[in-house]
Amino acid sequence: MYALVGGKFATNYTGSFNSTAVTQMYGGLFETYIDQTGTGATVGVSFAGFFDHKIPGTNVTVTDSYDVRIGADSALGAGSSITNEYGLGIAERTNGGTIKNGIFLESATAGYKAIAIRDQNAWIGSSAAARIDIGATEFLVQSTKLGFYNTAPVVRPAATLDANDALQAVGLIPAASPTVYYGGFYQDDTATTIALTSDVYANITGNTTMTLAGMTFSDPSLTLPNAGKYLVNWSISGRLAAGANHEIEAVVVVNTTQQVQTSAHFKVANTNDNVSMGGTGILTIAANDTVGLQLKNEGSGDDFVVEHLNLTLVRVGD
Repeated sequence: MYALVGGKFATNYTGSFNSTAVTQMYGGLFETYIDQTGTGATVGVSFAGFFDHKIPGTNVTVTDSYDVRIGADSALGAGSSITNEYGLGIAERTNGGTIKNGIFLESATAGYKAIAIRDQNAWIGSSAAARIDIGATEFLVQSTKLGFYNTAPVVRPAATLDANDALQAVGLIPAASPTVYYGGFYQDDTATTIALTSDVYANITGNTTMTLAGMTFSDPSLTLPNAGKYLVNWSISGRLAAGANHEIEAVVVVNTTQQVQTSAHFKVANTNDNVSMGGTGILTIAANDTVGLQLKNEGSGDDFVVEHLNLTLVRVGD
């Protein structure tokens, strides 16, 4: 048995139109027409066309089952052309008082490919209420701009196969930034003299940048464009330029505010005694804050000479 056809809709015209203009041609027309002139009539469900696929018989194997299939085009005759062609055209639904859908897929479960395109590796589904699933090896946005509800659209990025680059370009993640932000500065055998006034903090200068990612350096401090929680570690060693029995305090400073949770101090017994100290802490950083190190001589104005120093920052959270 080659084919079973339950119904066929066809428009066949063989002959010559010459200059005749045909406005419309239908292979089949489905129409629901309710011309009710009384009062109080209700219709539960109205179908202009209904396709119901049933195979109640036993021991039947169906290779490909379609409720509706729109077949491929046949070849055009010589001199014929089609200006606009649509496999399926649905005008906007405007009469629905509560819901207006052009296409309504009634239900979907996880893994259900509601719409498959080309093959079974590119599809659209919905695994939960108010959720759209897109399954594909690659997802390319061909429009010139991409926008989100209540936000202005942004110009699309240059063609790229790197999803991270594309997300940066549309502003979904910080642009040109690594996953982890880190950096620091140091001094090595510098003998940098820091001029001190009694009980007044002074910036430690003479620093050299370490490797940076997601921050910049300009002596004496780092600038952090990305807000978040940062782990800071620091150490310093040096000596008094003059005097003895002075207590020297060091502390991390954010902008102009000393971060007392990072402070430490030592007592220098004699001039030119080399001493060292260090500290650590968690800093809460706002975008474009600066971070540096400061010294204070408690009770004296004698200067301090920095021999070695290092400070490192790593972003550890939001």
